Amino acid sequence: GLFGFFQRLERYVPRDGRKALQKLPNDQINPNHQARIQQMLTGVRQADIENTLPVFASRSRTLPLRRSPYWHLKGHPALSYERSIMTAVEVFELTTSGGASDFVRVIELCSRLGPYCLIGGLTVNCFVDPVYTLDADLVLVSDAVDIAAQVLADAGFTIQRFPLSLNAQAKPSELRIQFTLDERNQAFVNRSTEREVLGARVKVAQLEDIVQGKLWAWSDPARRLAMRKKDELDLIRLAEAYPELISSYPSALRDLLAG
Repeated sequence: GLFGFFQRLERYVPRDGRKALQKLPNDQINPNHQARIQQMLTGVRQADIENTLPVFASRSRTLPLRRSPYWHLKGHPALSYERSIMTAVEVFELTTSGGASDFVRVIELCSRLGPYCLIGGLTVNCFVDPVYTLDADLVLVSDAVDIAAQVLADAGFTIQRFPLSLNAQAKPSELRIQFTLDERNQAFVNRSTEREVLGARVKVAQLEDIVQGKLWAWSDPARRLAMRKKDELDLIRLAEAYPELISSYPSALRDLLAG
């Protein structure tokens, strides 16, 4: 991820800042990361690393600047600008090798094919403090899912079909697009509202529908335990931010929240 990369960068950048980029071990750097550092060190983005530490958030906004461990690069001639910022979308694009761009492409396709809405972890991030996720879960009107699969396959996405989902991914992007095939989710589409997600205007399921979808996933015994625990964490995050939701939770979750 991005933070591990910057930790490796600090290890190989000399204190006097000379030939900083040449000191980086190319075989350990994602090509997208390397390109961004090249831009930063040559001033293409007018980047001063001194006061910049990008922090991931899936909401599209300008991120706060924090003190960086690269303060010793201040004297480097390429770092002659005062400050630099990265938006949350840029950070997500960088850490997922193009995930934000793929997300926008898929949303544009869904908008053309018919009613749709976003569900899952990215929607949870719209209502509470965001956490990192590589999944974009979507509900698309049933008769358009096969069309979407064909269009995405023609665009270079790898398509996988499962009993309750159709998944698409365009390598090297790490973003996983998941179209749910569970008919229970179709009702969410008509109640969705528009929000900004990863730089795009997106139809997002209502809070109550997000909770219902998470409860269905959490209680599914066929679902992997790790994924059910992730659903449980999302439900806890939502309950802490919106206590009025707790009454709709099953007793096991209410007891967990009470304890």
